[in-house]
Amino acid sequence: GGVSGGLRGYDGPPVDISRAGMGELEALPGIGPSLAGRVLRYRERLGGFYAVSQFGEVYGLDPELFEEIEPYLRCSGGIRRLTLNRMPEDSLKNHPYIPPWVAGDIVRYRDKHKGFVSLDELKSLRSVNDSMYKKLEPYLELGEI
Repeated sequence: GGVSGGLRGYDGPPVDISRAGMGELEALPGIGPSLAGRVLRYRERLGGFYAVSQFGEVYGLDPELFEEIEPYLRCSGGIRRLTLNRMPEDSLKNHPYIPPWVAGDIVRYRDKHKGFVSLDELKSLRSVNDSMYKKLEPYLELGEI
């Protein structure tokens, strides 16, 4: 896949993946309407992007294409947070970084301990490994117990 000759043909401005709409995404070489739509849906499910690397997680995006367009992508952030002490299990498991069984573990821990006192407590769950915690942490806030 990818565009022959790399991005030499692209002379548009850097694209802010936190705010870009369909048109801006489709202007990037190799990004058609269906892939642009997937990017927007993924951004919505995540609650926004905090790093350009997250763009590379979009289903169906060729890693070589991502490597080619990455220098033209920016991320201004602005993410929606998950309230660990209040969110229902269904909302937690809708987040792309939280598998259903982890959402269940979070809710069980929260109920048993009358809430989380610090975000670090998540690491005490067997189902939450370090890499998952690092990816998820920017999206988390405690909220009132």
